[in-house]
Amino acid sequence: EVTFLFQADPYARTYHLPGPGHGIRHSGGRLLVQMWHRKPIRWEPNEAKKDPFDIPVSQREYGNSVVYSDDGGKTWCNSQYLPAYGPDGEPYRMGEARLIERKDGSVLISSRFGTARDAYRLKAVSDDRGTSWSEPFYDNAIGPAFPCDSGLIKVNDNCILLSRPDCLDAPRRRLTVYASPDETKTWPYSRIIDPGDACYSDMAVLPDGDFLVFYGSGYYNGWMGREVSGARFSPEWVQRAD
Repeated sequence: EVTFLFQADPYARTYHLPGPGHGIRHSGGRLLVQMWHRKPIRWEPNEAKKDPFDIPVSQREYGNSVVYSDDGGKTWCNSQYLPAYGPDGEPYRMGEARLIERKDGSVLISSRFGTARDAYRLKAVSDDRGTSWSEPFYDNAIGPAFPCDSGLIKVNDNCILLSRPDCLDAPRRRLTVYASPDETKTWPYSRIIDPGDACYSDMAVLPDGDFLVFYGSGYYNGWMGREVSGARFSPEWVQRAD
């Protein structure tokens, strides 16, 4: 039971979700799980409104934090909250997020941006194993895409993988895996995993160095995720030039 960890939320949000996807174990032993927060919303379809929810995206106060454990998961603490608004007063809209540990032991959080316009991911860095965070900044190293959860995993010090639908307009499609040799500073390699409809994804590294990607595909009653698909590849395949 960790609900009490969020009672001090500065934005008084009552919707707190872990993930999506996996957390990480830091080289120092700390367990970390990414959280995202927002105000609760209700589905209110209305032909006169483009947004079918009762609270528009700009007013939901999306944001992130990380829960961490230094005793193998027996007890948990909540990190500093990442700010919901930038220095200019505009909302960051950081939502579903992923974590990686960098070579120097710092932790990087990479978060979904909440609107389709200029839909770059947002990142922040922690130099104290996820206890506090830098000011968020936009990840302009990788192109924009229609907002969707993205998988992120560290294969080794020279290979970070990110999986997401590579499209700017709905419906979500063309699941693509990108590879970064420099801890997300650049993303020079990419491969299309599935050219069809695809949405949320997660990845895992196998003992032999290959990686698995699992993702939702197809539509059911107008919603993504009719089925879960999986594929296995090598990082070398993603980074090959052909």
